[in-house]
Amino acid sequence: MKKLLYVLRTSITGVHLLETGEMQTDLRLLMDRYDVPDAAILIDRKRAGERVALDPSVLESWRARIDRLFSRLDAARERSPLPAEPANEEDVRRWLVALRRARFA
Repeated sequence: MKKLLYVLRTSITGVHLLETGEMQTDLRLLMDRYDVPDAAILIDRKRAGERVALDPSVLESWRARIDRLFSRLDAARERSPLPAEPANEEDVRRWLVALRRARFA
């Protein structure tokens, strides 16, 4: 279940970022927009601490939707107005290092 949720969150976050320019990592806020409202069931099971493996039939029921999300992610990357490489990569790296040091030092 954890791996499936990870794939859903990262693929939907990527599509959303590439299509809108907005970084939103909360799957609950995005799942309806990206046609996976039943991900709420998986999230609830994970939050309840359920640590059982998903039944193979459940995984199979998600396979086609995951494939569609991957296709949409590829298409979004091709159409995205975001640059392939940041123009200020060194500035971003310094900012991130400073942020991490401030928060975790």
